[in-house]
Amino acid sequence: MSSTTTTTTTTTTDSTDELPMKLKSSFTPDLPQEIVDLIIDNLQDDPLALRACALTAHNWVHRSRRHLHSRIRIGEYYINLARYSCPQTAQYVREMDLYMVRTNRGRQRTTTEHVWQMLQRFPNLTALVMRDFEFYRLTPEKRDILFGITANLRSLDLHGVFFENAPDFLTTVDACGPLLRSLSLHDVKFYTSPSVTRAEEECINYLEELQVAGKALPGSGLHSLTVGTSALPFEKAMNVWIGALTRRGLLKTLTLSKDVPNDCAGTLAAVGPSPIDLRLARCNLRAQKPSQTGIEVCTNIRSLTFITSMLVPPRTSDQSCIIPFLQQLPSTSTTPPPSPSRPSPLIIPSRLSPTHTPLPPLRTITFELHWSDKDAIDVDFLTEIDHILSSRKDTFGAVQDVVFTIHKHLSLRPQNRISDSRFNGPFADARSLPQRATEFKMFLRKCLGTHLKGVLARPTCNVKLVFPCDGDVFKVVARGVGEECRH
Repeated sequence: MSSTTTTTTTTTTDSTDELPMKLKSSFTPDLPQEIVDLIIDNLQDDPLALRACALTAHNWVHRSRRHLHSRIRIGEYYINLARYSCPQTAQYVREMDLYMVRTNRGRQRTTTEHVWQMLQRFPNLTALVMRDFEFYRLTPEKRDILFGITANLRSLDLHGVFFENAPDFLTTVDACGPLLRSLSLHDVKFYTSPSVTRAEEECINYLEELQVAGKALPGSGLHSLTVGTSALPFEKAMNVWIGALTRRGLLKTLTLSKDVPNDCAGTLAAVGPSPIDLRLARCNLRAQKPSQTGIEVCTNIRSLTFITSMLVPPRTSDQSCIIPFLQQLPSTSTTPPPSPSRPSPLIIPSRLSPTHTPLPPLRTITFELHWSDKDAIDVDFLTEIDHILSSRKDTFGAVQDVVFTIHKHLSLRPQNRISDSRFNGPFADARSLPQRATEFKMFLRKCLGTHLKGVLARPTCNVKLVFPCDGDVFKVVARGVGEECRH
């Protein structure tokens, strides 16, 4: 009898000791690592959820930290580097937004020594954004630190930075190494404020010295270059560099983000007949149409993209800059006129600049728009585009795709849906938003099919309507009698 009691007591004690282990195992589900990674990847835009995942299990930590610490911002109001003092955490940082820290009430523009010491902890950077930076003030020690973290960059954005001269800028680009694929330049200046002629000569002399030494051209691995509005001496020097890149066939995509379309002429003249994918963005025209865009010298454009809005007055409209670019685009048989600027003395040997075989003419035209369901559609503008594309067969006869990409198509945000008088109750509100989105998409498809009949009549040309936010792609078809869109 006693032995039975003892056995029962022992069994009860053992089950009590095992209970915490069972509860603990229930919080760490035994899932394949691939499924765990997929779950965490779907939460990459939710920091609170990622922090919770990092505390769930040991095998959830690595993937969660990759998203939590993938991008940081270092600056006057965003200095929070204590968490990155540990190298194990700093290794997750892939993108950094760095700008100059102002001290002494803004009189001295210098980055603190603590930040410079911390920069050495981020060896795995692939994207870097630098704002309000003055390269000409950097000591050799700080340059070594900066060039150390830029050796593996794939993307570099420079906003409001100062270089001493053109060689200083080209040296910085060259320090990023051959992996650099994307470069963006906005509001860049030379500290010495040289004249336009001197800035061009300094750039030409530096590139010629590299050729004589047998060194590679700075930015030889670039695929995409974005050029915004900068100081005139810097733009003139960059045109020399861009011309050298395009003549060698190194640059694939060029994006011009200018305040005025006339400012594109110098850069387009530097490109000339070289093959290029051209993107024109942010041409904010407020007064009159541009007289000369400079695109008439570009005879080998493979694809042409306009990034703009299409709103009718009284709102500020920048659609009128599109028409002159399309009208002045040369045909494939047109010989580009000589550039009005003085010829560049930069000599490219034939062994470094092989003759390009003529590539196919323009094949794709894209309009990246920011339409909204509250915006009126400029029918006259669409009709004029249809007339130009269908009448100039020597220029647009080989175009295969005309794409309209709509980035924003609902003016009503989800958090404000309840206050809209068109919705009756919370359930109607939840159903009305996707219904409105679908109706607006079908309206745009019908509108394009009504006013682009000349383009749609060509059997080799396709008109597409793309909504990147939703992943929807619609093929536009011509509307017959009685099916036209009525405004």
